[in-house]
Amino acid sequence: MNQFCNNDSRQYSMIIYLNTGWVSGDGGELFIHHAPGNTQQIDPAAGKTIFFKSSELEHEVLWTHKPRMSIKSWLKR
Repeated sequence: MNQFCNNDSRQYSMIIYLNTGWVSGDGGELFIHHAPGNTQQIDPAAGKTIFFKSSELEHEVLWTHKPRMSIKSWLKR
């Protein structure tokens, strides 16, 4: 599993999305890989808050087709 800059101190991630008027074709979805073949897709719609154990769950953000706004924080060990 790859973490940001090969830094394994990040244990949990929290994201608050601020994107009003976001539609499916805008991109920027968060994908969380729970197990092989089991992926969760989360649209970055305004007001949605995500909290997950980023040290154990591989995740990625897809390309966006317009600016994407969010507040992110991490709990580290």
